[in-house]
Amino acid sequence: MSKKPAAAKVEGNRHCEAPFLLERERYLRHCAELGATPGSLCIKRNELIWIARLLPATASQGVDISVLHEIARKRASIHTGVTMGYRMIVTARPWLRLR
Repeated sequence: MSKKPAAAKVEGNRHCEAPFLLERERYLRHCAELGATPGSLCIKRNELIWIARLLPATASQGVDISVLHEIARKRASIHTGVTMGYRMIVTARPWLRLR
């Protein structure tokens, strides 16, 4: 008996208004198909919204790790958390590779 993966929850104004909507939705669906839990999809979705909003205008040409560290630094000035920077980079790297 095969289980169909849970659909990635990608609705909501905050999600729809952030840049790279199609790319973020595609990545979240990919994660859901690989078995990501609804909770981890929610965390990924929220991280991707922050990342997409903080990416530079040249992001479609490629993003290196130094840009990701700068994004994490910018976010840390708004929202503090012990694992926030690490979690953000861990979420961003596979998404940017898949794009």
